[in-house]
Amino acid sequence: FVSARRAAQAVPRASQGLPTLEQGAAFDTAFLLRSMFREGTEHSGDAGMLPPEWLDQEMLASALRAVGRSTGTSLLTYGVPQGYLPLRQQIASVLQAQDVPAHPEAHLMTVAGVTQGLDLIVRSLVRPGDTVLVEDPGWFLIFGRLNALGVNVVGVPRLPGGPDVEALERLARQHQPRLFILNTAVHNPTGQTLSAGVAHEVLRIAERHDFYLAEDDTYSDFLPGVPVRLAAMDRLQRVLLVGGYSKTLAGSLRVGYVAAHTDLIRRLTDLKLLGGLTTALPGEQVVHRVLADGQYRKHVDRLRERVDRARNRCLRMLEALHCRAPHEPQAGMFAWVDCGVDSEVLARHAAPQGLLLAPGLLFSPRQAAGSMLRIPVPMVEQPQTWKILGHLLAQHRGGGG
Repeated sequence: FVSARRAAQAVPRASQGLPTLEQGAAFDTAFLLRSMFREGTEHSGDAGMLPPEWLDQEMLASALRAVGRSTGTSLLTYGVPQGYLPLRQQIASVLQAQDVPAHPEAHLMTVAGVTQGLDLIVRSLVRPGDTVLVEDPGWFLIFGRLNALGVNVVGVPRLPGGPDVEALERLARQHQPRLFILNTAVHNPTGQTLSAGVAHEVLRIAERHDFYLAEDDTYSDFLPGVPVRLAAMDRLQRVLLVGGYSKTLAGSLRVGYVAAHTDLIRRLTDLKLLGGLTTALPGEQVVHRVLADGQYRKHVDRLRERVDRARNRCLRMLEALHCRAPHEPQAGMFAWVDCGVDSEVLARHAAPQGLLLAPGLLFSPRQAAGSMLRIPVPMVEQPQTWKILGHLLAQHRGGGG
């Protein structure tokens, strides 16, 4: 006997496209994240990810096939809490070549992307009521995570060469923070990179006031050469380096790592076990295969060149719309520009037209309104998007918004 298949219920028209903002609701982090990861929608704008066609699908498919032929019964196991050892060995080799003294068994663990790595660090080192320093502007997702944990979040102004060290010294003395989370190579959203002098001063302040530094290395592959890293200068004493491969290989892999002092790696691994046992082994095996085959570096070089060309073109096109970067980004996949109008209002009016924008208030721990806007450089290949953006900017500047 065969049961008739029941037809799936049609999706209501109101739920198609970008989620709608209710009257009076804020254009906040939750709305942006829901819009970025909404199933079955094709939207333009600031999803914070590179288009799939910019990545190397065949390289990943080849690695997947190779892993499928060689894994044997390992696909049926949980894997190792600290992470797939051959992958840790590959990561350690890369980091050691960049002067970060990471031993694969003593100083490294794998995580499900940079987001999980930072979450484990925060939950391991910080308690409700503690102060955590963040950059202003900085990565908006971490602000929400810290607030949810009952942490006192304090912003440190970000300058072109790194955090404002005078402000950092003053805030550290005032708040006695437990942790400072910062981008060093290719800062999100400004695209600026830490200078050696500022890095040295940040480490001195952290030592003087006894707080840890979580170094978010998400975008470092978009910078040519070896970046200035706190982890290299500090030798993994109070710095925890967090990196991953979602931006350059595939967001679906969710493979990252934490490099830190042995005692911290032990604590973080125990917390990882309590929160979700191990990370997914197949994804780690795929990333290991890509790294071991020597294809990754060539792929990153090609990807960086494409991103650089698109960013330069994007900045010129934004200038034509009278949107200018206070400091031109040195690298990376974003342009951080002053659009001349309230960017939250602009983003609110863009959403119903299918254009997702990331207004500047999301990147401020104080949620301060302003005219700064983060634009992803792949938008240069979306003529219709530029037409919508230009029309909205003209409308709001002319008072017709």
